[in-house]
Amino acid sequence: MLTPYQAQAAPSLTHIGARPRPNPAAGAEIVSYFLDCLDLFIRKAVEEALSNSRSAPHAATSPDKVGGMKLAQEVTGLSKPRLYALVSERGIPHKKRGNRLFFDREELLAWIAEGNRAVRKQNER
Repeated sequence: MLTPYQAQAAPSLTHIGARPRPNPAAGAEIVSYFLDCLDLFIRKAVEEALSNSRSAPHAATSPDKVGGMKLAQEVTGLSKPRLYALVSERGIPHKKRGNRLFFDREELLAWIAEGNRAVRKQNER
């Protein structure tokens, strides 16, 4: 139960789930109270940050839709020389602006998917 002094001096901390303030004369209780409040505040902040990061992907972690050679290497797993050879043969989907090559992630994934070979059945061997 709060004393009249505590009721006046203590702002409501129910938004972070803290307990009422202790008597200011008790030093150990103040430290304990502070640590409890700090712990609760940090837990709430971490929970909120985690829930926000799960619900909305960050720009840094979301894959680029269009990119250069690095994107093509990442998506296909092919080396730079092999990618350049495929570009010159027009064997891989790409776009060119000036001297720059651009690759679309979705087009590369579709290109990889259409390259699937038919699976042989055991009796066809």
